[in-house]
Amino acid sequence: MTQPDRLSLVRPRRAWLAALMSLVIPHVGYLYLGRPRRALIAATLIFGPFFIIWHGLWGFLAQPWITVTFGCFGILAYVFFLIDSVRIALQSRAYELRGYNRWWVYVGAAALILIIGLPLNERTLRTFSVPTNSMQPALRPGDRFVVDMHAFSRRSPDRGDVVVFSMPNLQHEYVRRVIGLPGDRIEILGGTLTINGMTVAREPSESCGETEAGPPAKERKCFQESIEGAAAYQTLDTEAHSPADGLSTYAVPAGYYFLLGDNRREAQDSRDQTIGFVPIDNILGKATGIFWSPTLTRIGKRLD
Repeated sequence: MTQPDRLSLVRPRRAWLAALMSLVIPHVGYLYLGRPRRALIAATLIFGPFFIIWHGLWGFLAQPWITVTFGCFGILAYVFFLIDSVRIALQSRAYELRGYNRWWVYVGAAALILIIGLPLNERTLRTFSVPTNSMQPALRPGDRFVVDMHAFSRRSPDRGDVVVFSMPNLQHEYVRRVIGLPGDRIEILGGTLTINGMTVAREPSESCGETEAGPPAKERKCFQESIEGAAAYQTLDTEAHSPADGLSTYAVPAGYYFLLGDNRREAQDSRDQTIGFVPIDNILGKATGIFWSPTLTRIGKRLD
């Protein structure tokens, strides 16, 4: 190779371009800088945690504190590699182009990550936000919670599970608690539940914590319900009774579930004909815990 030919393959690495490429996809920035090993490390340490969070390892890591930890680690690694790529570019004087310094290699490396992470669908771990009061006190407006989308591929929903579901006639996903299973007979009288002739224990609770909106505080009352075989949970109700407190009976068909909101006065749930009984195919996953909330002390609260 002649001297002019060799000089034509020597190109300085531009810091702004390295920063831009690293900002979009960090490991591509390292390829541009001629650091393939760092590119591999960056891809592993940044995208690995996020893939683990989203795919949830079949629900094993579907816990809010793990989601926050992995997310923070990924963000810190992202910032570190961005700064590191700019540093390398500024220190480089002359760079001899490698065989992988081609635009189609950069595009391919970026596309590979997207292809690996593409199946973020109903089989993955997802997060949802709470816009209404219907699941207070377990979930408040502004809470963001983790949903294990694998949960019911391993087992069927059980009483007490907090689940996310969708309905063809509704525009949004809903989060409610499973009360009745296929074949169950549910009776509600004066706020008290009866399942297959067995009354669900319902005791007044001193406090449901701070709640948002709803009826005046003097009318709200907190109860603790205990369904056999499930963890106890709190519900929010009003002391004043209404015609809706009369006896209501629901026979749950095969393949369907009866779901209620914990805020019994304000929730639209299986008592409402708009929702009614929810088929198993419409239940998307099981809520496991809160990973973000405007009330910081609620972060990490489990829902199971």
